[in-house]
Amino acid sequence: MDITLGRLSQVTKSLGDKLRSFQGKTCPAFPARELEHERAARLRRQAPGLAMVKSGTSNSKAQKHSSSARQPKQLNLRTYTFHSLGDYHLTIRRFGTTNSYTTQPVRLS
Repeated sequence: MDITLGRLSQVTKSLGDKLRSFQGKTCPAFPARELEHERAARLRRQAPGLAMVKSGTSNSKAQKHSSSARQPKQLNLRTYTFHSLGDYHLTIRRFGTTNSYTTQPVRLS
């Protein structure tokens, strides 16, 4: 188990290095845009703010973001999922594998 967790730690570090390299070198070479359902959701969220844009009371930044075109997207490594990868091996050492415990509350009768 210690050998496996050591390898998991090494592989996780290597994955982090590769992801940062991918983000810095490969992602800029391929411009990406939000998906259609992401665009639609963004427009629904902004719908109440559109009245301000139409009336001219909003600033230019809000007008820029109110565009109905699909907006550029970038790989975001600053999410909890990527951030927590480095803690997996430590969590397994401390608590064991996820099939050895439950997070369900205990109900006393």
